[in-house]
Amino acid sequence: MLWPAQQSPALRSCLRPPPPPAGATRAGPAAGPPPGAPPALAPPGPAGSPPPASWAVARDGLEGYSVRYPGTWTLVTTANTTRGVFLRNPFNAEENLFVNCSSPSSSNYSSVRDLGSPEDAAKGVIDRYLNEFMSTRLGIRRESEIVRAGEREGKDGRLYYDVAVRIRSFAASNQYGLTQQERPQTLEWDRTQLASFGVENKRLYELRIQVPSSKYTTDEGQLQEILDSFELFTMEPGKTMI
Repeated sequence: MLWPAQQSPALRSCLRPPPPPAGATRAGPAAGPPPGAPPALAPPGPAGSPPPASWAVARDGLEGYSVRYPGTWTLVTTANTTRGVFLRNPFNAEENLFVNCSSPSSSNYSSVRDLGSPEDAAKGVIDRYLNEFMSTRLGIRRESEIVRAGEREGKDGRLYYDVAVRIRSFAASNQYGLTQQERPQTLEWDRTQLASFGVENKRLYELRIQVPSSKYTTDEGQLQEILDSFELFTMEPGKTMI
């Protein structure tokens, strides 16, 4: 799972206090837990309540977007994240989250439909990923497929495209074999890319999440919660990431 589920409160055993001496009155119940007892955990909040403590929120007023993510993930700063944010799971390099914003000076988007259909947006994710991870090694083969593609109305009333694509990489252990039999290929990695696209401020915003395909199979609902939390708003000059 991308974050630990909230645990149930620990059970505490209580001893019946001895009866009070004659003429004495029994004290009322204690206002709090006995000394040394662990604090009780609050029950999960209702739908629409703030994210649990194990989640964090990235809000960039200067660029005009916000998204919540697992609180254990860390911020990565690179030359390519000048207009967006890049976060990753420090315990699994294959799990990361990236927000990319198109240039405000060269963008003139009116709607996410400028991308075409959700299927067109999914094909674009595949093309960019294969281009970014193009390999010069011999005996490399990549397979890709669209897992799902659709549109939704966000909590902010805007239209978003949500897509998921699966990409698998196969590599030959013997790159210099003369025949195909001498270059058998085995699965190198199997990853699923999820993306949410939206338009605001005449700019295109893309939230992309990468996880191993096995993680997508088990955590699809929680990954969708991250996509659903992606919101856009009017840029606020002078307000950077918080």
